[in-house]
Amino acid sequence: LGSEDLLIALPTSCGKTLIGELAGVGTALRGRRAVFSVPLKAIAREKYETFERRYSEYGLRVRLATGEFTEHLKDLSQGSFDIAVVIHEKLKHLILQNPNFLSGIGVVVLDELQGVSEENRGPNLEFLLGLLKNHRPRVRRVGLAGKLSSTDPLVEDFEGRVLSTHARPVDLHEGIVLANDSLAETALSEYGLGLPIGEGKICIYRSHNSQLVDATRLPVSEFGDEEEGTFLNLAAGLAHAGETVLVFLSTRREAEQAALFLSESTSLRNQPPTEEEIESIRETKLASALRNGVAYHHADCSAHTRSLVEEWFRSGQVRILCCTSTLAQGVNLPAHNVLIHPYVWNRHGLQGELTLLEESIVRNMAGRAGRLGLEEGQGRALLVAHSEREWDLYRSLYWTDFIQPNRPSLLLGNIESHLLAGIANGFSTEEDLSGFLSSLLSHRFIEGTAALRQSIEEALEEAEALGLAHCMASRGLHEKHWTLSSLGRVIALRGLSFETGRFLSDWLDRIGQDLPEPLTLLYAICSCGETQLWTWPRENNPQIRAAWCEEIRDRLGDEALETLGDRETLDNSLSRRLEDAAKMAMALEMWSEGESLENIQSEVTGISEGVLQSAGEGARWLLDSLGDIWRVRGNPSEGAEEIARLACSVGTGLPAWAILWNT
Repeated sequence: LGSEDLLIALPTSCGKTLIGELAGVGTALRGRRAVFSVPLKAIAREKYETFERRYSEYGLRVRLATGEFTEHLKDLSQGSFDIAVVIHEKLKHLILQNPNFLSGIGVVVLDELQGVSEENRGPNLEFLLGLLKNHRPRVRRVGLAGKLSSTDPLVEDFEGRVLSTHARPVDLHEGIVLANDSLAETALSEYGLGLPIGEGKICIYRSHNSQLVDATRLPVSEFGDEEEGTFLNLAAGLAHAGETVLVFLSTRREAEQAALFLSESTSLRNQPPTEEEIESIRETKLASALRNGVAYHHADCSAHTRSLVEEWFRSGQVRILCCTSTLAQGVNLPAHNVLIHPYVWNRHGLQGELTLLEESIVRNMAGRAGRLGLEEGQGRALLVAHSEREWDLYRSLYWTDFIQPNRPSLLLGNIESHLLAGIANGFSTEEDLSGFLSSLLSHRFIEGTAALRQSIEEALEEAEALGLAHCMASRGLHEKHWTLSSLGRVIALRGLSFETGRFLSDWLDRIGQDLPEPLTLLYAICSCGETQLWTWPRENNPQIRAAWCEEIRDRLGDEALETLGDRETLDNSLSRRLEDAAKMAMALEMWSEGESLENIQSEVTGISEGVLQSAGEGARWLLDSLGDIWRVRGNPSEGAEEIARLACSVGTGLPAWAILWNT
């Protein structure tokens, strides 16, 4: 594999993961450490368990680090490992926390690099790529991604060292199913295909490998409206034929409704999970569907539930799995067929507006079909067209070899915390910072170096005004060198916004050294701007929102609320953010105390276990940040320990006594 950076950009099932494993494990066997960096905790856990099973008996020390799993952090910080599996954000944190962390590491294998374009996680991944590229001595990067355009910024970043191919070892038939006979006849004649109309539905498909167009007939189960129900009828028909089917739908609600409808309307000839296995599923609707070999999978489901459903789908106990686009992001879940409803709710458009999914998202969904290990010689990715317009639209958008280049966005947004992270990593002058940021992927999308320098100057001025960074002239040189204050370093390591870091520090000023009760801590962190990006059931009824705010006032009292400064007023003029914060804080308080899901749902309408887990993880990050700020201010260590206990409870949904007992 050589010693240079290498980008492996291959279609699904072409061996990206194997090549990355060869690079990492081969490095470890030669006496240097290897790091595998992945986007999601579930993928990290799966990879860690695989490596532990394969290599620990041979003597390789395999370690894991995610936001919630911290048992191996001491080994990682001391370099006591041969192979480390981490999520991208944790690797960035480890490097910033200890500049020597990369010493002795021979290779970093980075998975799912196409994620650099994601709005939330993309900037951190882009920054991480830049850190590794600019580290001296250079650390070898092996990047894994799906198919990429030759003009993709990742190709340039890896200096053109790209391993790529078009062909898949298991061909993929990219099909469009025609919902009625009239449309089928039109489509068949357009391509000169002689397949007669008969039972089932006509599917015209393009072979991924050969690019040839052909037609086939697919089975459908007859229930409901023949044409309007074609999508779900097709899913049932393929499942009856003994094949697994992933059904991608626009929303979580649609995924649930489709799964329940299919489980009630059809009887699959497979062995579903046993009653004993289903007992651990809390969601009664899902449990009901599972008894008929059908399930749904989305972010509202708990991590435990999602893991079980994935396992049952792989084993064939679940034949049809209705899901949202999150399942396409890195989860190793092969299927014979993928049915895609290519529309998504457009939150930025008119009310009720649906928009077509981008080609890259549909391609990623389609990649779940036709993977090595399945018996069929090809997989199918299927769309259903109900009109000539959809038939034409789907072909023009999705039957294309054009791949949209990734568009990383770190430098197009707020660079505050990334700038401080650059200083923390040793880029101490404006020239150093400009050089580092200019090496990032998104540099090609900004309006020249002058615009970047202006952004750097403005961010540094604000950081200095807020007491986050200080500058001093270097002896004998005119250029100023920047250093971080203790608070600035916390913001850099934790990835906080300037606003949140300064607010939390000022709030601790006002409360002194007496740590308030847990609900006050939760309300403070839930009022931070970062929480607005979390998935959370917002309340539209103004009377209910007012009731939440009134309850938080009654619980905390005026004195505690006054410490929040301009975040809180006592004249009922609350912002929507604080109304959300009141509901969120009280729900997370119940969650951290180990309240049953049923009790929480009776108090907080629209909440699910998956949402609570996700918000709990976000709250844990903010509480850990608050604990760091408490500590660097020189406050008593007992307070930091209390914050850490609350962070652990809110991140796991277990009360402190249960965590202590488990430990």
